[in-house]
Amino acid sequence: MPTNPDSDKNELDGRTKLLRSRPEPDLILFFGLCTLIGSAFCIIGLISLIWWIIDEWPDIFGILFFILLLMLPVAYTLYALDMLVWQVKGAETVSYDENGIVIHLKKLFDRKTIIPWNSIVKVEKFEKPWWTFFRRSYLYDASLRIHYRLENGPPYTIKFGLLLNEKQEDIIIDRIYELQDMFSTKMEYNDSAINLFTLENARGLRATITNLGGRVVSLFVPDRNGILRDVVLGFENVEDYLPENHRSDFGAAIGRYANRLNNGQITIDGKTYQLPQNDGKNCLHGGPDGWQYRIFNVEKEGDNRLVLSLVSEDGDSGFPGNVCARVTYMLTDDNALDIQYEAVTDEPTVINMTNHSYFNLNGDASTDILSHLLTIDADHYTPIGETFIPTGELASVECTPMDFRQPKPIGRDIAADFEQLRIGRGYDHNWVLNTKGDDSRPCARLQSPVTGIALEVYTTEPGMQVYTGNFLDGTVVGKGGVVYQRRAAVCLETQKFPDSPNQRWPESDAFLRPGEVYRSHTMFRFSKQ
Repeated sequence: MPTNPDSDKNELDGRTKLLRSRPEPDLILFFGLCTLIGSAFCIIGLISLIWWIIDEWPDIFGILFFILLLMLPVAYTLYALDMLVWQVKGAETVSYDENGIVIHLKKLFDRKTIIPWNSIVKVEKFEKPWWTFFRRSYLYDASLRIHYRLENGPPYTIKFGLLLNEKQEDIIIDRIYELQDMFSTKMEYNDSAINLFTLENARGLRATITNLGGRVVSLFVPDRNGILRDVVLGFENVEDYLPENHRSDFGAAIGRYANRLNNGQITIDGKTYQLPQNDGKNCLHGGPDGWQYRIFNVEKEGDNRLVLSLVSEDGDSGFPGNVCARVTYMLTDDNALDIQYEAVTDEPTVINMTNHSYFNLNGDASTDILSHLLTIDADHYTPIGETFIPTGELASVECTPMDFRQPKPIGRDIAADFEQLRIGRGYDHNWVLNTKGDDSRPCARLQSPVTGIALEVYTTEPGMQVYTGNFLDGTVVGKGGVVYQRRAAVCLETQKFPDSPNQRWPESDAFLRPGEVYRSHTMFRFSKQ
């Protein structure tokens, strides 16, 4: 039965509609005839049974056998009548409210199915069997199906949306995901509202971002076949991002200081500040209460732009100064996720912000990233000691597994007999970028040979930490129920060098003083090969 996708805010039985089917005259005629024919067989069979009983009075087994035969036309008639009522009443409606999707089948006995937003795992097109071509596919098949799992229950699948064309299918799938993002993640935490925002551009790039930690929750990018792939790791539900449930950095805006600070200490103007030690003796990513767990204020929201801000008070996790920070996300017309960071302070402090997205350009986090081709425009990197703190040396990448100046699969040398890879359990190092803050040319490139999706990185930062998911261990279940295994993603964290306030590298100044404005720019530009 033809259905019309409709994303307008029209009310339908008190709910907003996604699909509404309309009666088909030829089907009404068809099922009407089937009902008449079936009824005729039932009447003839019933009269025959009565006549047989009166005329011969057969044994009880004969009567039962005849009744069983009579049940076939009865069942056929009831089915035809059910389909006829379905057509006359308008068949089915697929609507939604804040609780979930409501699928209402208006048949002889009305049936209504409610699918809560948080239970939806996947929405996909249904590949129709060849024989439905001869039946116009409205008798036995549907165009879309939703996989969902109720709390502590088994998985379910429901089909709907008869006779949608391919364009309509794509519209409905996108709309359902958009609505799921809108309704399933609104909640209160520490007396502040957590929301999810969807940004889109005209070329198919779509990002969902939450103000909890300024996290990029999903990033849909078209592959070489035009199929949208979610290329970042994360969770299905906002509750999973809360620190009491998971200590994760998925997609987060990291602050105050991204990466590690030796012994959890910094010294500013001769005064030493003790910070939390959440990575052995080091302070990692601002400590256990870093900005990845804070709720940002929403300053501006648009179709392709989102501005978030945060006030970090003096003494926050031991850091000095009241800091006002801002993160601006924008999807550009050339298919880039553009991120701008700004911050000011009223006392001397340190600042180092980055985005901690875990990328898997296969769009399938059940696969690893070892075949991804990585290029880094860097002649040097900063070696680390056993505690992951840089030794202070700027080492050459020449003739080492750290050389990515030409495209190379991440997995080619990752298991090489090399001291730095042993310490990091893979790549978890900072590269000294040759771009030296010039964000007009790419400092790195990542490409999936599976999907053809390519990612170029542009930044004003002097360094980039490459982390290959070495500590993902199969204990975290992410989007789509996928268990995140080791090397399921790679992070490209543009930032100041690790431990810069203590190492005092001239090319990596991480100090911020009153009257100064911290500015940082990173852009992830996507293309397909």
